[in-house]
Amino acid sequence: MQPHERVSPFKLHHPLPHKSGELLNALTSSFRRQLDREHPTNNSPASEPRNVLGKHSPPENPNSSIHATDKHLRNILDSPLFRQCAANPNRTPVNRYWGQNLATNPMAVFDELVTVGEVTDARLRRCLKSQLKLNTAAPQGRVVEAMRDSKAASRVVNWWWSTDEKTKKTLFYSSETMYLLTKFMVAEGMQDILLVWLKTFAQPGWPLSASSIFLSEFLRAEKDHGRGLASSMRHYLRARDMYVSEGFDLAGTDSMGSQVLFLAGGHLLRWFRANRVHNDKGYDNKVSASESEDYEDFAQLMSTVSPFKLYSTSVHLYHPTQPNAQPFLEFLRTKEGAESLSWPYQRRKYLKLSSFDAIRILNDQGKSEDVNWLMGALQEHLYESEADGKTSMKELEQNNVVRLDLLAF
Repeated sequence: MQPHERVSPFKLHHPLPHKSGELLNALTSSFRRQLDREHPTNNSPASEPRNVLGKHSPPENPNSSIHATDKHLRNILDSPLFRQCAANPNRTPVNRYWGQNLATNPMAVFDELVTVGEVTDARLRRCLKSQLKLNTAAPQGRVVEAMRDSKAASRVVNWWWSTDEKTKKTLFYSSETMYLLTKFMVAEGMQDILLVWLKTFAQPGWPLSASSIFLSEFLRAEKDHGRGLASSMRHYLRARDMYVSEGFDLAGTDSMGSQVLFLAGGHLLRWFRANRVHNDKGYDNKVSASESEDYEDFAQLMSTVSPFKLYSTSVHLYHPTQPNAQPFLEFLRTKEGAESLSWPYQRRKYLKLSSFDAIRILNDQGKSEDVNWLMGALQEHLYESEADGKTSMKELEQNNVVRLDLLAF
């Protein structure tokens, strides 16, 4: 053949399917035998060797590398790329798998989109939305199990590892997609992979906003679909340790701490407050010692990364075993009412709610003098008119924070 000649692909003789299967089986068997000869196990159960083609095959052993290899090969062969069928020329690949299938078997649709190379962020998001809708229809208490059994996270993560860098970044820039995907990843126990991804965001070329959104969604997913709020807090502290090991500064206006850890920590703080408010039995004295220590570590971290004393002092109100209103009171005593009146609405609202919680704690502890002072501070800091102040007192009583007839004015 001359160098300039080109071979037509139609002249190539592809092996027949059964020949390809025989070749694959032969290669697999040979590889397994060689692997077991090179890496024999000492705890193999005694069994009689079987004669295959005049040779002795290794004994059956669930701990041997044969089974690990078999599992690995099956995972490879289970890829949708090995199930590609000839496309109908009258229909696009997407239309073949869209429609009704998306509502009944969305991850099968995703597999086929991977097969034909038609995955986009919007299509992935629709597949995950449909899968989550199916799983949330499961009986109460089995939603997480249904999410885990769907293998949605495994499929997406396997696809992500095999795709190009541009597509990888596109996935991370979509907050809605990451919001959905982190739920499934947590349900399947992929927290370590999420932390690896978080470390990726810390590298140059990624905006801090990507890290902030991702960490917040990770913590939310762990709270709702993982091991709960305490576990979410532990992963938050693991993220802190990762940033420190990478040499990032946690203090300062533009630091990793204030831009990422503070925002995610703010979510944690609100969740701890909601958990406390909705706990009719009060504080849980059966909280483990490790959880109590984690919360103290969390409170200390918030004092480092928070640019606002409001949050770094109110965090002590929601300690699971030892709620403390004193740091919050000291903060209010150093602020003038006019300054807090100029705060944004959401921060003023948080100040009001935190004050209600502080009054509840102080009232339970019998500190009526501090309660009276804080009631007056509420009017000074938050309400510009006497009528508004009276409204706040009624709101306190309606929320069972304190009985007005027990207070001395």
